[in-house]
Amino acid sequence: MNWRTWITLCLFGLACLSLYYLAGQWKDFRALEGKLSTVKALNAQEEKENGELKEEIRLLRDDLAYIEEVARKDLGMVRKDDRVYRFVPPENK
Repeated sequence: MNWRTWITLCLFGLACLSLYYLAGQWKDFRALEGKLSTVKALNAQEEKENGELKEEIRLLRDDLAYIEEVARKDLGMVRKDDRVYRFVPPENK
């Protein structure tokens, strides 16, 4: 065998090794693509929640009716003319 044949065989061997190495990287690439799509979905969900929270902050700053609704529901606010009923469960003896 002459030197051209040896060089051709060496180049062919290097090409096979590089393809084998790249095939492993291709599997890693596919796995990372799957993770990326999962992260993008989570990111979209977080952006949606952030938008909802920003809207609630805007309402709490500007909308008096919304502030009153939240105060009544969460803090138990009553007006001067409101009637308040308190229900006490019967004690079991």
